Amino acid sequence: MELIDLLNLPLEELVRAFLLPFLILFAVMWGILSAVGIFNRKINIVLSFGLSLLATFTPQFGLFATYLSQFGGQFAIAAFFIVFVIGVAMWGFGRGRDIYREQTGGSTKELEKLQKQREKYLKKARDAEDSGDKAKARAYMKMVYEMDEKIELKRSRS
Repeated sequence: MELIDLLNLPLEELVRAFLLPFLILFAVMWGILSAVGIFNRKINIVLSFGLSLLATFTPQFGLFATYLSQFGGQFAIAAFFIVFVIGVAMWGFGRGRDIYREQTGGSTKELEKLQKQREKYLKKARDAEDSGDKAKARAYMKMVYEMDEKIELKRSRS
């Protein structure tokens, strides 16, 4: 489609034949470039805009616009349904995992992580004590006691 032809179209036809397909093509290109992650966000936008604009003046864009106007509504409903179902399922599984962790007091991995953090603070406290920095050693020992309380709380819940 040539530029002169686009300018002579009524507004409704211009939106249906040019603007909507252009925006969809732009969004798909931008999504692909963002997923690949080669460039930053600004460059992705500029590249997507330029490539989408170039694609609008090819014969294939006319086919894309024609099929989009015929099947776009059905595609949009199907895409919404798929995204909705997947989103609800992911939310449900995530929420179920959160409820399980609340009820059981967390996993053993969390307990191991807390114990490793406690050991790290204890080592830093010993190092500070050996170097003569008693204030730092007391601060680290306070962190160790706090970690002990967290560990006991986790153990009492499970």
